[in-house]
Amino acid sequence: MKLPRRATVWWHDAHHSSGDWDDAGGANSHKPALCGNTGWVVYSDRIGLSMAFELDPGDMGAAPYRDRQFIPRGMVIRIDYWDDAPAAPT
Repeated sequence: MKLPRRATVWWHDAHHSSGDWDDAGGANSHKPALCGNTGWVVYSDRIGLSMAFELDPGDMGAAPYRDRQFIPRGMVIRIDYWDDAPAAPT
């Protein structure tokens, strides 16, 4: 069985400050934060992208993934796929 494809996903995200906020950052802080993560792309459609950061290739049944993340499609900037996914180890 082939594993899902690995990729680095880049997206714009909201951010906040803790405690008091001043305008020291000015325009630099008045924009989305650029975020990136690398993992296995489990599901991707017009709604969004789900990626996992750990998987058990010996259990590709009900719940082979742990540490999943969902990113709404409108926030995704770019997806950099790695090489084609290899076959699962036996």
